[in-house]
Amino acid sequence: MKELFALLPTVSGSGHTFIDTCFFLWLLEHDALHKLEKVSDPVFCSFTCDELVLVEHRISEKKSELRHYLKNCSLSRFVIPVHPGDVLGEKSFVASIEPRLLELVADPSDAVLAAAALQTRSHILTRDKHHLFTSALDNFFHERGISVSNKI
Repeated sequence: MKELFALLPTVSGSGHTFIDTCFFLWLLEHDALHKLEKVSDPVFCSFTCDELVLVEHRISEKKSELRHYLKNCSLSRFVIPVHPGDVLGEKSFVASIEPRLLELVADPSDAVLAAAALQTRSHILTRDKHHLFTSALDNFFHERGISVSNKI
């Protein structure tokens, strides 16, 4: 699967919609990946791609569907210089963009996506009610013109 993520076109700039790992897995589990067609400029952070490779064993029954989707989707990839499991790298990356995020998001790996969204002034689709989809972050992002949603 890693090779399919590498084939996704890379993007830069701003105004994307970042798809969080948990949101993508929820769509996959509910046979709803087709709903991403409605999303304006859907993007995986390279960190998300790495996370999906790490949990590949948990989605073995959906692997064929996932591979088919990745070969035919309109997703792009935004590359960042940090990978899952590198907690110090995660914290450093987040702090380089917005140090306050480390106070607002308890899990540094979730803060990585939030930092990438801030860096690119992009929106986030997530199912993570504990770290990214909170009222404190909602206010924080709203002030910066970024939306965080749990539905398309």
